[in-house]
Amino acid sequence: MSADAPVARRSKLAEMGILIESPQMAQGLHISFDRELEGFAWRVELQGGHKVWIDTPQRTVEIKEPGSTAAKRLVVKVIGWLPVEWLM
Repeated sequence: MSADAPVARRSKLAEMGILIESPQMAQGLHISFDRELEGFAWRVELQGGHKVWIDTPQRTVEIKEPGSTAAKRLVVKVIGWLPVEWLM
């Protein structure tokens, strides 16, 4: 959960993190997450300076964010130009 109270109040999404000091437990959890999230999560990589989304089980590569539309990508692009760092 976000420890930053103003961000937590404004955002419907929460941030989560886990610190595991046991290498064996961390490896087991990593494997479990990979197995459970397979098919639900995309791996994002830079290829040739551009982002690509990779669906590991299907071995497909998308050059546009999966599930996005041109309108959503435009909104994200415009918001990226705004000076909104102070909101974070």
